[in-house]
Amino acid sequence: MARTLLYLVRHGEQDPALGHSTDGGLSERGRRQADRLGRRLADDVLDHAPQPDEDAVGLRAAVDHFGADSAEDRYELVVTHNFVIGWFVRHVLDAPTWRWMSLNQENCGLTIVRWDTNRPPALVCFNDIGHL
Repeated sequence: MARTLLYLVRHGEQDPALGHSTDGGLSERGRRQADRLGRRLADDVLDHAPQPDEDAVGLRAAVDHFGADSAEDRYELVVTHNFVIGWFVRHVLDAPTWRWMSLNQENCGLTIVRWDTNRPPALVCFNDIGHL
């Protein structure tokens, strides 16, 4: 049986002086958060994955991509935005579509979703910030 573990991480705190631009840098606190998360994940085998689009079509495609059956075990890391993670959690819990907007993660919070062949997806952890 093949397993996919998807590590979803909300990006570190952005520098408020840079606003909410997509190319904004991290604040000093955000850099510390990212460093601590990096140390926590250093022992895991992770592949880089593209950030999914933040619309329903893109989010559904991302779930299909990451949740697809595979012949081998996969470990994927997506560093993204709060609501993208909410969409994945909503999907795993089979919650109504509107529910994704109310699921909030801390900056550099870790959420892990697991897919096993021939089983429904499982939420391993949600918004774990023990490393911070």
